[in-house]
Amino acid sequence: MPKPKHTVREQVAAHIEQETRSVEERIAAALRTSRTFKGALTATELEPILSNVVFTLVASQRFAGIDVPITHNISRMQVTIQRMYADVMCEVHVHEPIIAFIQFQYQLENDPHQDGQLRLKGGTIKVTETTRRLDLAAKAALRMLNVRAIALRELRDPNDIIRRTLPPQLEVHGLDDLCFENIDLTFMDDDTLHVVLRAGT
Repeated sequence: MPKPKHTVREQVAAHIEQETRSVEERIAAALRTSRTFKGALTATELEPILSNVVFTLVASQRFAGIDVPITHNISRMQVTIQRMYADVMCEVHVHEPIIAFIQFQYQLENDPHQDGQLRLKGGTIKVTETTRRLDLAAKAALRMLNVRAIALRELRDPNDIIRRTLPPQLEVHGLDDLCFENIDLTFMDDDTLHVVLRAGT
């Protein structure tokens, strides 16, 4: 019988997979047919994709001195697209090896110096960490992990995050060993994100 924390991790992963399936199926179908996906994503369609990105990035981290996987879920993800940029608010609920809520608030915009490239607007991100009031170990673990520094490092290149985290999610749709030659992401004036994904041969 699997340990409870393993069961929670599997259930969370299955829930995220279900949310992203419809968008991923569209992308996978296009890539199978022509090796290229072109489409416009609304804020609602973007939310589960960004949830999966955050889930994957958090799963790859380790708390200092605690060499065990992080069990977590995305408890909130809100995205709005307006005036050709996106407001993103994401809350991560960490269950193991500590108990904490980590909230990220940031904006993404088109990079004026490079077509098809997004960037972190203002180069800033707001991170709010909440733990149980007397859980000093959790507070110390978060301080040592330095969540804000990790988030800033990852968001230096939003396109690259998609390049790294999307292919594994498309494997369930029959696209193994997928790599992208090019990823173009552009916020449009109709409040959508225009996406062009070109797979390598």
